[in-house]
Amino acid sequence: MLCVAQPDRTAGSKLPSQDELAAINDSILQEGQWLYLYQKLSWMTSDLFAEHATVDLSSVDGSATQLDDNGNLTLFYYSQDSVVFSCTLELNDFSLSWDETVRPMAEDERNAAHIRSSILNHILETYGDSIYTIQDGLTCIDLICFPNKIRVYLLQRTTLDGVIPFGNDCYVDIDIDNNLTEFHRFHHSYIPIDISQTGEDTQAEAVIHSHTADNPYFTPTDICNALLYARDAFDMKSVCVLSTAFDPPVIMTFNMDDMSITVNELSPQ
Repeated sequence: MLCVAQPDRTAGSKLPSQDELAAINDSILQEGQWLYLYQKLSWMTSDLFAEHATVDLSSVDGSATQLDDNGNLTLFYYSQDSVVFSCTLELNDFSLSWDETVRPMAEDERNAAHIRSSILNHILETYGDSIYTIQDGLTCIDLICFPNKIRVYLLQRTTLDGVIPFGNDCYVDIDIDNNLTEFHRFHHSYIPIDISQTGEDTQAEAVIHSHTADNPYFTPTDICNALLYARDAFDMKSVCVLSTAFDPPVIMTFNMDDMSITVNELSPQ
């Protein structure tokens, strides 16, 4: 996965060059789409478990996700030393399969479960006071491997109908020696966008929220939740961010048909 560092920006700064801006946005899109795949698989696995599992959810101890060399992304639920349900997304053709067979955990599955559990315990011990829980929502956690580190995303999911959740999201980076190297909050508040009042005969075409200088661009969590909610649930084509970090401010638009981000400066009044 391409990972491009975002340059430090302060309010009123100029936009970066077109090449630099394109590299930043391409990196964000790639990271956000990976996060979307992990989240989408989590949603689908949860639904399939409720429909097909031969064990009760109360017996599940945890879950973990693996990406193999063949482009298969698998999420499995486990209880003690057994896998009780698994769901696999084939990334080459996006086919989906699941297995409700209860079987002993393989060594790589046992390692994946242990790594996830130990990392999450480490994060909660270190940053627990900085992780906020929102009423009528869930905190989702995904571990994605980068070169020489694991990035743990914590992002907001809502249980309310007609709401697109943005904000209350962060990541923690862990190096190969299991050291927590960075805690970064994307948004400093929770931004639930309620589109339930649009009416039965009205289709919301886009939603917008604003970013300031500490996060002047789209975030990977914005991309993920835009795809999960705005596109998949509400059939929208675009999501926008008003970035006041630049002079003049800009509107950034995530176009979900072609997976691109366009940037337009606002004309002075």
